[in-house]
Amino acid sequence: MCPERLWWSSRYPMERIWRSLDSRAVVWSRSYPTGSRPFPGASTSDGRLAFVPGYADGTVTIIDLFNDHILTSVDVGVQPSGGSVMSGDTEYASVIRGDDKIVFINTASHLNTGELSDGIGASPFSLVVTPNGRLAFVNNTASHDISVIDVAERRVIQRVSVPDVPIVMAVHPSGGELWVSAEPRAKYARGPMSTW
Repeated sequence: MCPERLWWSSRYPMERIWRSLDSRAVVWSRSYPTGSRPFPGASTSDGRLAFVPGYADGTVTIIDLFNDHILTSVDVGVQPSGGSVMSGDTEYASVIRGDDKIVFINTASHLNTGELSDGIGASPFSLVVTPNGRLAFVNNTASHDISVIDVAERRVIQRVSVPDVPIVMAVHPSGGELWVSAEPRAKYARGPMSTW
């Protein structure tokens, strides 16, 4: 994300706003209308475009942050809950929780360029990508596992069981480990990526 800005989403049913915080001045700088129940967004590496899933209405709102306006809203499926801009900034991968799939959106045309459901577990929640862009990980909350995606081939290459419900994931900046927090017993797991 752009280092000068932080973003905040409201998940309350009546809120449809995504806010931008100027971290230099620590003030809210702009608000953007989004789909209903916006979930955490992602931006291109230069901070120009933002992609915000609207969980309740099945859309991803695409915002031009440099020119302060909404570009479009893309219908993606039932309950988009997260996503990431892929390496190279050419695609946004949206996790579609209600349909157990990933939808890929071209960042220039804003069109759906493909979907991946084979190998995605039950009730996927979010997606993180390794720094080199080779692998992506999807936490499947109902099947209690992680889908490992080979990004170039756009296919799931492995499913890894996780204790309890995997909620939050992060990739170590070196790209060498995946960190996973699980509920309800507040477990934390980490594992090397060398096996993939």
